[in-house]
Amino acid sequence: MEALVKTGELSLDGFICPGHVSTIIGIKPYESIAQNYHIPCVITGFEPLDILQAIYFLVRQRENGIAQVENQYKRCVRKEGNPVALKMLDEVFETDDSEWRGMGVIPGSGLKLREKHLHFDAEQIFQIETEETRIPQGCLC
Repeated sequence: MEALVKTGELSLDGFICPGHVSTIIGIKPYESIAQNYHIPCVITGFEPLDILQAIYFLVRQRENGIAQVENQYKRCVRKEGNPVALKMLDEVFETDDSEWRGMGVIPGSGLKLREKHLHFDAEQIFQIETEETRIPQGCLC
């Protein structure tokens, strides 16, 4: 999200943040977007009423000139996320640079298996050959 906003090329009124991810990571990762870029963020689920309420929360924040992280998905997302899952992720993965379609490589935006878990890496086990991703001319994605 920060890679999108720090370029200054986009004009965003707010972010609808994914509830399924936020169930694990909690609210804190979005706070810098709201504070540093003054862009409202609302964590929500995928049900139609969840999304409608998230839009309402974003509009309300914009009308009041505030930018904060609101948790519309309180039935699933806790402020601190899921500490047990976060601990497991930290034990198995480490951050790595990752390529994002249409944006190129973003430093520290991906995860890779830690060395002690590489025996589970399908690319290592099956010797998978992949082609370099090519973005079609004029693609806006």
